[in-house]
Amino acid sequence: MLIQDNLDIYFADLGQEVTFNGKTYKGILNMPDEILAGDLMISTDYVLTVQTNQFEDVVLGSILVINVNGKREKYEVRSKRMEDDGKLSLITLSKTWVLKEKQYYHNL
Repeated sequence: MLIQDNLDIYFADLGQEVTFNGKTYKGILNMPDEILAGDLMISTDYVLTVQTNQFEDVVLGSILVINVNGKREKYEVRSKRMEDDGKLSLITLSKTWVLKEKQYYHNL
C-alpha cells in the first residue's frame, strides 16, 4: 500500500493505542480467525500494522500493550516486516496470557 498522505491522520482515525517502552503510538490490529484441523479448532491470527519509524526498536519477543475495545491487552512479537515502500510494517503477534493465582480448597 503506497500512501502519499500524512500517515498520522490515517492511524488517528483507524488505529488503536499501542504502548511499547513507555511510548504510545497508533496501530491497526487485525484479528481474523482461522479454522483448522477440519473444523475442530479455531485459531486467531494477530497482525498489527504500524508506521515503521515509530516501531524501529520492536524485536522478536518484545511485549506490546494494545488497547482493544477499551481493554489493555499484552501481545508478544513473533515477527516484523516492512511493506511496500517501507513506511508501514506488519508485526505478527501472539496474545500473552497471565494466569491469576487461584486458591483451591479440598473438603475433608
